[in-house]
Amino acid sequence: MSDLLSDADIARARALQARSFDLTATVTRLVMTDDGAGGQLPGTPTTFTSPCRIAGHKSALGEQIVAGAMQGAGLFDVTFPALTDVRLEDRITIVFSPTDTRNFEVINAYAPKSRETARQVLCVQR
Repeated sequence: MSDLLSDADIARARALQARSFDLTATVTRLVMTDDGAGGQLPGTPTTFTSPCRIAGHKSALGEQIVAGAMQGAGLFDVTFPALTDVRLEDRITIVFSPTDTRNFEVINAYAPKSRETARQVLCVQR
């Protein structure tokens, strides 16, 4: 049985998605290191930049339980190119203009899909 979409179809869909990325995100990931006594200490964070787009989450009104925690308004879907390594608790900084920089925390990194055309994460504004 063949796949519903060919590799060429997926490549075209990814290229189409790429045209919609109108912003650039800086993604920061906290790295933990061994403290030598069985625990961990924060290490040097890793960062990378990636094109992205952002939209208000469809149910961002009022308080709700998201990823097992009560969250208020300010939920956003941030979409990255397919296969971008964005994880739970990563911090995302997006510069919208010279006077408008916003910070977000990933609260749900949807499971990666082998044939995804974009990677989407749910974030709360910090």
